[in-house]
Amino acid sequence: MKFLLTIIWVLVWSMTYSQENTPAVQDQIVNQIGKDGYAGAVQTYDTRYEGVKGTPFLSEKWQPGSFTYNNGTSHDKVSLRYDMYRDELWVRTKRNREVIIFQNRLESFVLDSVAENASDRFIKVRYIPHLANYLEPESMVQILYEGKFMVVARRKKIMRKASYKGGYSLNRTYDEFVEIDPEYYSIYESRKVVRVKPSEKAFLRKFPTYSDAIKSYLNKYNPDFLNPDEVGVLFRQITQTDE
Repeated sequence: MKFLLTIIWVLVWSMTYSQENTPAVQDQIVNQIGKDGYAGAVQTYDTRYEGVKGTPFLSEKWQPGSFTYNNGTSHDKVSLRYDMYRDELWVRTKRNREVIIFQNRLESFVLDSVAENASDRFIKVRYIPHLANYLEPESMVQILYEGKFMVVARRKKIMRKASYKGGYSLNRTYDEFVEIDPEYYSIYESRKVVRVKPSEKAFLRKFPTYSDAIKSYLNKYNPDFLNPDEVGVLFRQITQTDE
């Protein structure tokens, strides 16, 4: 009798399982996923993220140059890269080791081949009189012109984060290093420091002595005021009569 009851139970269970495991029932279960009241656990993955684009460096390539410690010791004929995101100088040794110079030990550095006719000398803010009242003393600035007065640019890159989730996303599926607009400053012997916006109108207004020379230069060329290297070329051209 007990044996007979066991056989009947097995048959009933098999028939029930077969009915619940039909393709129609499986489709019904799948279609229920994501609907209100579904108690099952579902693991999903968003595979749209593409990683990081761009570079934190001024140039991804190693460039020949030199650097000077704050005690006056200089090293030339070395390979350098400037990290504009972290404001750090990287040096590659003869054994191909990559070293970051401690920020509190660095005074200045020069990149020999940033671009043709480019100003490529960078110096720490605290070594330029009065500029530390406007910028972080330990940050680096690029010297664009140095004569009767000085023009420098504070350059920086930021990480623009991915934005592709939610109703207000920008549909940007990657993080990206981008250079923000430079900050220009002119420094005079009279201790006067002037911040200049990166635009033609601002340069004409802030440098009235050279307004005619700037206009003449603009008639021949079309410099990008967001590019410090091109601004450096402009100043070296319009100040030639000062020398």
